[in-house]
Amino acid sequence: MKTKTKCVTGIMTIMLCAALATPLTGCGPADSVAATVNGVDIRESTITERIMAIRSGNASYNDNVVWANALVLSNLTPATLRERMIEAQIEQILIKEIAEERGMSVDASEIDATVQQAKRTIGGTDANWTSALKKQGYATEDDFRDMLEVNDLALKIYENMDIEPTADELVNYVLANASTYRGKRSSAIIIASSQSAVDPQGQSGGESSGTEASPEEGQPATTEEQPAQEEQPATTEEQPAQEEQPATTEEQPAQAPPASLAEETAAIMEKLNSGVSFESLVAEYSTDAASKEKSGDMGWGSNTSYDTTYQQVLDTLAVGQVSEPFVGTDGSTYIVKCTEEFYPPAEGEGTISYNDVPESIVDDVRTQWIEANRQAKFTELINARKEASEITINPMPNGLPYDVDMGIATASPTTDEEGNPTYATSQPDAVQSALGQGLLIEDKLEGTGAAAGPGSKVTVIYSGRLEDGTYFDNTGEPYTFILGGASVIKGWDAGLVGMKIGGIRILTIPPSLGYGSQDRGTIPPDSTLIFEIQLISIEGEEPAPADTPAVEGEGDGAQPEGEAPADEANIGETPAE
Repeated sequence: MKTKTKCVTGIMTIMLCAALATPLTGCGPADSVAATVNGVDIRESTITERIMAIRSGNASYNDNVVWANALVLSNLTPATLRERMIEAQIEQILIKEIAEERGMSVDASEIDATVQQAKRTIGGTDANWTSALKKQGYATEDDFRDMLEVNDLALKIYENMDIEPTADELVNYVLANASTYRGKRSSAIIIASSQSAVDPQGQSGGESSGTEASPEEGQPATTEEQPAQEEQPATTEEQPAQEEQPATTEEQPAQAPPASLAEETAAIMEKLNSGVSFESLVAEYSTDAASKEKSGDMGWGSNTSYDTTYQQVLDTLAVGQVSEPFVGTDGSTYIVKCTEEFYPPAEGEGTISYNDVPESIVDDVRTQWIEANRQAKFTELINARKEASEITINPMPNGLPYDVDMGIATASPTTDEEGNPTYATSQPDAVQSALGQGLLIEDKLEGTGAAAGPGSKVTVIYSGRLEDGTYFDNTGEPYTFILGGASVIKGWDAGLVGMKIGGIRILTIPPSLGYGSQDRGTIPPDSTLIFEIQLISIEGEEPAPADTPAVEGEGDGAQPEGEAPADEANIGETPAE
């Protein structure tokens, strides 16, 4: 029976998992041919191994009723799940064909490096590595390497597409995303908190020494280029009394640097006022390597995760103005210069010309536009190849180990308000794809409550750090979102599936499933992110036990970035940011 497979809607569906799970033994229907693509056979055993990897990855799925319910909640049946897995295999074969025609190959050393990094993250020992592979559904390390190869080939095809926006298309994109690009750009001299947090007298850089600051000391005062003091935000004297209503971080004025840095920052300001360029002072004094490499540039406030106090001070500056030194929420000392501002009208409320868009925003818009349109073009390429290929999908044999009577299911399919299937329909593929791209999942503590799935409204607390151990987010505050709803980074949407209430899970998220090449201030471009996440509750389920330990880092002095790991541009809908 010759059939055509269904069209896909994105690169995340295309880049699906390769060989998974423990090989089946014995003979029978699993040894037959499930499909043929341009003369290449896809064995039924291969498809069964992948599906059984999903089933064996959750001990409760050994129960046929639980397995049937899991399929229903994902709007699947054994037959449609098989179809999805076959389509995944077809797309992988076609990706290899296209890559070979274009002379593209994968450097084995790059795969080796990825595998070695994964091993280091897991803990280094062979036993840990083997256990981690099996938990994520890979029978062997070779299976993991096969997936990395297919993903790398897909990315090479994707990234080498010839696509360029017109000036009008760029302007339209800016107007359609005005809230993302509205704001101020700045540069900063940053002296790290390790130098600024505590002075020789024991005074904290972010706290009062016990003597109430005067309005002039408390304000983020500026150089002579600044407006007069009375035009600045309200002073400490205008704040409510502490015993009556504690002021929030946003209401409090920025603190002056501690005594240990007073002379250094005074020298910086003296040089600045004498005509020394801000950029040269960044090179001489700043201790933040990421911004220093860019002459202090911190990007645009609309798309960069600033320190809370930093943003407060920046809001008071006009283009060209420089703040007085102040201590940020993270304990670091900052001197900030506003370099540009851009306030486009909201979509439908006005228009602008191409020349009105700052060059630095043009570059970002161009990148975002290309990413959005490359995805569509990549999908078109794969679908066109499918249409031109000889594809035969054979009927599903009887007696497959994942094929259960769906009449035993007690759950109802998940749908949105309009009755359409939810994000859960693509979740099994999305999770496996994320694992194939390098997502690592480690359960530090397995919970005892219900498990989270696509569509679950979950509440978590978490900490986030870089590979070097630097915390960029550690709010300690509960955060609630819909799992699988693309409101958080893709590594979260995939990595929290199956997590139980009360559990603590460590996610190691590669850039493609995090913030990609975005510069988010405290998160450098192309960063691998490590989150430790505790699942507190799932709406409608019993809460976690009261004695569940907290996530690592909470309350240890690491400072929050001030936001949940959500992306303004719906990062879950794009292959990378």
